[in-house]
Amino acid sequence: MQEELVSGKSTTIFFPSLEELQRDDCPNLKGWWKGDVGEASNPHLPCFPCLLRLTINYCPNLTTMPLFPSVTELELKNTSSKPFQETMKLKMTKIEPPSSILHPLSKLESLEIDEVKDLDSLSSLHQLYSLKVIWLSRLEALENVSETEMQEELVSGKSTTIFLPSLETLYIIDCPNLKGWWKGDVGEASNPHFPCFPCLSHLAIEHCPNLTTMPLFPSVKTLKLKNTSSKPFQETMKLKMTKIEAPSSSTLHPLSKLDSLEIDKVKDLYSLQEEFLQNLTFLQMLVIRECINLTSMSEGMHRLTSLIYLKIIDCPQLSKRCQRDTGLDWPNIAHIKRIMIEEGGIVQTRKGFYGTN
Repeated sequence: MQEELVSGKSTTIFFPSLEELQRDDCPNLKGWWKGDVGEASNPHLPCFPCLLRLTINYCPNLTTMPLFPSVTELELKNTSSKPFQETMKLKMTKIEPPSSILHPLSKLESLEIDEVKDLDSLSSLHQLYSLKVIWLSRLEALENVSETEMQEELVSGKSTTIFLPSLETLYIIDCPNLKGWWKGDVGEASNPHFPCFPCLSHLAIEHCPNLTTMPLFPSVKTLKLKNTSSKPFQETMKLKMTKIEAPSSSTLHPLSKLDSLEIDKVKDLYSLQEEFLQNLTFLQMLVIRECINLTSMSEGMHRLTSLIYLKIIDCPQLSKRCQRDTGLDWPNIAHIKRIMIEEGGIVQTRKGFYGTN
């Protein structure tokens, strides 16, 4: 059956009704078939025509299987990236039934990749226009996310394509060698054509200490930065006005929708500059943890009229300046309804909680 399918002699549609497939804990599984079945460039290589949800967990030796260009949900954990990469390489795919022509993975809405050791890039990710959620974690070989060709088009302004127009949630966690979204120099964020995520609402970057270049994120509502560079955040804040091309096209100040900000172990953050804070009119919660080089709270904190919760943990210099009544920066934050300042597990200042004023 394998030879018939790969040679194109078979008239049988491959698993025509299969919509969901899950493979868990098959450490010795090497492929769908035994032996060589050729490359994905073979136009007769089998595809699952109706597969919508695919999960592969703990199958580290699985490198060959039918392609899956129609999935809407994909989860890969501790397995090879080869089937995913081969599916992405497809140019145009004829899917039957029902008969139609589409780009591979053009229907993909949710992508989760965890502990895939051979993944060093995600080529053609920019073509996945339906993606709403991306979760990338524990990818030690990942140095760049997307490919250079699209990077040049986007930064030069020649591209008419909106960058990942549906993406709402992005988590990048424990990717120690990740340097940037693209490989090489992409210019400054001041470039008016510098790519932005137009609909991104939730962003978390944790334990990616070398990540300094990525698309900007002026529309996020929740942002968590932990043990990473502050540069993408600072570049986003520097934007003057941003035209967001999305279903609800509008012009807005960068980060004017942000309501929750958590900054943890960000060593290159030295200040929250006053001119940047003026845009954070909807910010309600601010948590700062172990940012040893952040030493003061500027007078611009008065502009954060929606801020009701401030927590500062293990930031020695900042904590000292923000002590209730005695700290030099206390007048800049005293208007905030709830304030908690901790050092070494000991609460030094507490305001607005039960039993305090």
